[in-house]
Amino acid sequence: MNIRLHRGDLPADANLGPIVAVDTETMGLNPLRDRLCLIQLSSGDGNCELVQIPQGARKAPNLQRVLEGSNTLKIFHFARFDIAALKQGLGIDCRPIYLHQDCFQAGAHLHRPSWAEGPGPRTAGGGALKAAAILRLGRP
Repeated sequence: MNIRLHRGDLPADANLGPIVAVDTETMGLNPLRDRLCLIQLSSGDGNCELVQIPQGARKAPNLQRVLEGSNTLKIFHFARFDIAALKQGLGIDCRPIYLHQDCFQAGAHLHRPSWAEGPGPRTAGGGALKAAAILRLGRP
């Protein structure tokens, strides 16, 4: 495995391919309160890109380009937390995303208004999130 550490942002020429796994590290478990410290990215090729976020940093334009790129599918394990940490820390709005089967219910909360009752997605397109991800990846 080849691990590369970047401070503040990815290099401008960073290209992680069509599918990238994403994980975040923060100073605690509350993304509204606790600072985003590190983002880990891998396209599954044995390389890992680590982006260390300095205290006070609010922008990472190259990282934002990768994570908001519509041609790059982002895979999260605990999407609810990671997406909130990226949005709160750097203003990054990750799309499209793939939610692992075990995390689908947590992901449904991302696409359901807080006032909706009962389990499952409630907004337009939310119910199709899993199906779209499966079709995009070609497997359940």
